[in-house]
Amino acid sequence: MKVLVLPTITAVTATDDDFLQQLKEGREVGVTIGPKVDPRDRELFFGNNIEVRLHIEDEDVSFPQLLRFLGCFSSAGEARKNGWDKPIPDGFSEHTIGKARKIFLFCLKPRNTWEEDVHETPIEPQP
Repeated sequence: MKVLVLPTITAVTATDDDFLQQLKEGREVGVTIGPKVDPRDRELFFGNNIEVRLHIEDEDVSFPQLLRFLGCFSSAGEARKNGWDKPIPDGFSEHTIGKARKIFLFCLKPRNTWEEDVHETPIEPQP
């Protein structure tokens, strides 16, 4: 499964045209955000069920930027006016965008790496 990896939301090049066409046709889009995403995260949360996958290294990307990129709105300002002026939440979130052409957006923005999560909360042995 191909994953389009972007350092920022504006880093799409002409070589990504086939991927962008899939984005325009896709109904379900899986987006991973930030440098803490592990390939195991993609497999765990998205499996083979979601055809269109996108990874953005910039963890400061906002909903308006993302929705403009996905073609849901013609501009980030239009997305803001339609109520998408909030940050993408940490963790896993699901969003439905649009009325006529619905897009189901699945976002994964981990707070910690796998290693940090494993060592964050020690489990006490049961007596």
